[in-house]
Amino acid sequence: NSNKDFFLSTTYNLYFNTLKCFEKLNMLKSELP
Repeated sequence: NSNKDFFLSTTYNLYFNTLKCFEKLNMLKSELP
């Protein structure tokens, strides 16, 4: 059971980090001329 929780939290963190990464990329893109 805890293994499943660990997997879920890891997946969630990965997903969240990916979203943040994309946000940063979009911000950089918008700063370009």
